[in-house]
Amino acid sequence: MTASDLPAVRPGLVARLVGVGAILGAIVLPLALGDLGATLMTDAEEGAPAMRPVLPLAASLLTFSAALATLERRAARELGLSDLVGDLTIGTATVLVAITPLVGSYVLLGPGFVLLFVGSVIFGVAGFDGKRRPRWGSTLVGVGAGGLLATLLVVAAAIGRVEDIAGTALLCLLLYSVGWAMLGLHLALARPLVGTPDAAP
Repeated sequence: MTASDLPAVRPGLVARLVGVGAILGAIVLPLALGDLGATLMTDAEEGAPAMRPVLPLAASLLTFSAALATLERRAARELGLSDLVGDLTIGTATVLVAITPLVGSYVLLGPGFVLLFVGSVIFGVAGFDGKRRPRWGSTLVGVGAGGLLATLLVVAAAIGRVEDIAGTALLCLLLYSVGWAMLGLHLALARPLVGTPDAAP
C-alpha cells in the first residue's frame, strides 16, 4: 500500500477536542514541571514526597498521548518502525508518570522523563517529512526533547550544576511545549497534512 492509497482523514469533533486538550497540556506542562521542581526541593528537606504536583503533569502527558494517537490516524502514509517505537516509548512514559501518585514515590519519574524525551526525539525525526504529522510541530517537539534529554544526562552525570544549565533547559522546555501546542492547533483547526487529497496544491 502506498501513501496515495491511504484515505485522508479530517479531524472530527472528538479530534478537535483532543487538539484543544493538547494545547492546554502544552500550557500546563512548564507550570507543572516548575511546581514539581519546587516540591522536590521542599521534599528533600522534609523527607515526605507530595504527589499533588504530579497530577497536572500526568494530565498534560495524557493530552499529548491522545493527540499523538489522533495524529497517527491521519498519517498520509503507512507508519514505520520509528513511528511505532516513538509512539510506544511516549505512551510508556505517560503510564509511568500517571501511576506515580498511586505508587506514592518519585522513583518512576526519572525513567518516565527519559523515555518521554527519547520517544519524543524519535517522534520528531520520524515526523519531519510532514507526511505523517505536521513538520514544524514535530520538529520543535524533537529538538526540545533532545535538549531536555541532554540536560538530564548532564545533571545525572554531575558534569555541570543545575543553575548553569537552567536557562538552556527552560528554552528547550518552551520549544517542546510550543511544538505540542502547534500539533494540537493543527488538530483543533482541522488542517490537512501535506500530501493528502485535502491539502492545498
